Amino acid sequence: MSFIEAYILLFYLACIMSSPTIAQIPNWNMKSDYVETCNCDYGCPCNFHGFPTYGSCQALILFHIRTGNYGNTNLDGLDFITAVSWPKAIHEGNGTAQLFVTTKASEEQRQPFERMWVK
Repeated sequence: MSFIEAYILLFYLACIMSSPTIAQIPNWNMKSDYVETCNCDYGCPCNFHGFPTYGSCQALILFHIRTGNYGNTNLDGLDFITAVSWPKAIHEGNGTAQLFVTTKASEEQRQPFERMWVK
């Protein structure tokens, strides 16, 4: 698991742990292809708890879900991209993120992404 993947997981957990509706979150899983690109030199020091090559961190992270579900909602074959930016190193905080979900997703399929990402 890369540092970015771990960050996404921690971000998600922080969102749900601060929510009074944690008991209402259904079981979910996702097996996906993953592509990450950022503004750092090859090997991205941020993935190894280092500092960004050029002082700040901007990345695009693409997931293609091979198989997945959120409760009874099927997420197979969907794509989503996260655009993230931090003014300094990721571990120093103050980052922002923007979620993009494929237009192939139905409203029912979009809701889990929005629930996981939008606080």
